[in-house]
Amino acid sequence: MVVDRRQQPLRVKIIDFGLACHVSDIVPGSSMQTLWYRAPEVMLGTDFDEAIDMWSLGVFAAELTLGYPLFYGFHEYDVMRFIVETLGQPPDFQLNSSQNTTQFFRSQGTLHGKTWKLKTADEFVTETGHIYRDTRIYHLSSLDVLGEMLFLRNKSESRVNLVNCVDLLKRMLEVDQYARIIPLKVLEHAFFTVEQQPDGTQDRDISSLRANVEEETPVITEQPLPQDDSTASKTTTPHEEICFTSTENEKPEDEEKEAAHSQLEVAPQTSSKTRSRLKKFFSWFKRGKEFSHH
Repeated sequence: MVVDRRQQPLRVKIIDFGLACHVSDIVPGSSMQTLWYRAPEVMLGTDFDEAIDMWSLGVFAAELTLGYPLFYGFHEYDVMRFIVETLGQPPDFQLNSSQNTTQFFRSQGTLHGKTWKLKTADEFVTETGHIYRDTRIYHLSSLDVLGEMLFLRNKSESRVNLVNCVDLLKRMLEVDQYARIIPLKVLEHAFFTVEQQPDGTQDRDISSLRANVEEETPVITEQPLPQDDSTASKTTTPHEEICFTSTENEKPEDEEKEAAHSQLEVAPQTSSKTRSRLKKFFSWFKRGKEFSHH
């Protein structure tokens, strides 16, 4: 939430933690997250943890750069197909142990050499009656295509910055949940490193954020569903660990307000170059909208 859009620099607060829960309370196979931002391991019904929120954050960041939702679908099969066509399918070891694998994939080979392949739209409609619809605005064969689009829209921007942005998105949108980047590594990624901001102020900001992350217990945060998504039941926000919130220990109301104030108002303390970088990042979203109308 933007505190005051007329105030410069902008102050942003992360809100709505009413349905936050601990990883230990999650039941594998339960439906979490809004469909467009749902991690593949959630759809597959396998064990999952706070890595699903890094996935959601990655989809959201890609949406900001593209100007439209990356996986804009209204059925789990459709969204899974979009993911596989853009990022590849989850590894076989994950598919072998997931509850819902056979809903989306069919097996090939022998028991000891089994592999999986996504069901075709014809196979899926025969089995379930659902007619596949490709409702995406952009059809990306890979995130590298997104990188080329960004370069065309932002020719004045350093190509190195754009390459680093796409690389970070790839790491956030790793279909293998165990290979997906974690929040601390995001802060250390080249897209945010001090080499690109040589005054050293951002390095101090990142060190402060890293210390906060290490002190807090991760939670998974859920939000109400949008009206368009009739198949999903709950939403997990993509801001999980980065929000630095924990509901494990209750505090008096005054202390809670003071803690929330100190934790959530990170934006005003960032350096001027950090704010400039974030401004450029969000400007890509605006240009994405303009580009879509041509």
